[in-house]
Amino acid sequence: MLSVTKRGTVELRTVVDGSESHVDLTNVYYSKGVINNIISYGLLEEKGVYLTRLNKKSYVMLESDERRIFEVRRANGVLLVDTLGGCGKQERVNAVMAAVESCGISADAVTECTLLELHNRLGHLAFDTLERMADAPGSGVKLTSRVRLNCLTCAQGKQHKVNLYKKDTGQNAPVDEIGAQTM
Repeated sequence: MLSVTKRGTVELRTVVDGSESHVDLTNVYYSKGVINNIISYGLLEEKGVYLTRLNKKSYVMLESDERRIFEVRRANGVLLVDTLGGCGKQERVNAVMAAVESCGISADAVTECTLLELHNRLGHLAFDTLERMADAPGSGVKLTSRVRLNCLTCAQGKQHKVNLYKKDTGQNAPVDEIGAQTM
C-alpha cells in the first residue's frame, strides 16, 4: 500500500484557449513516487465545477460563470491536466519531493510488502509491472520478497472450457453403417 501524507494547498497554473488560469486546490494529498497527482472529481463537483465538452475538447468548467478552468485530455483511461512549465517524469517527482521536504514532512516512509501482497492490493497487475513500479525512484515501496507465487484469482480468471467436436469421427463412428448393407 502506498504511504499518503496530507500536504495542504497547491496553486496550479494552466492555459485554456490561450488565456492563463490560476487554480488553488485545497486538501491535496501527497504520495511518494506517484507521477501524476490525482484530483478528486467528486470534490470538484461539490465546489460547482463540472466536466464539459466543446469543439471536440474536454474542459473542467466553473458552473457559476461558465469559465473554463482546465483543458483535460484522456490517456490510459484517466483525464490529465497539463500545467504551465510542463516537465518530464523525473522533474515532477523532484518538484513534489522538494515541496514536501521544505515543509519538514518526512518523505522517507516506505511500505514493505511481498510481490504477491502488492499484486493483490493493486488489482492483480502483472508481476513485471509491479516490480518496475516498486523499483522506480521515489516509489515508496520496498519488496521484501520477489517470489512469483501463483495467484488463485488470476488462475481462475484464465480458465476456459474448450468446445469439443460433437461428432465421432473415429473407427467406431456409426456413419459407416448408415444405409450400408452388412455382409
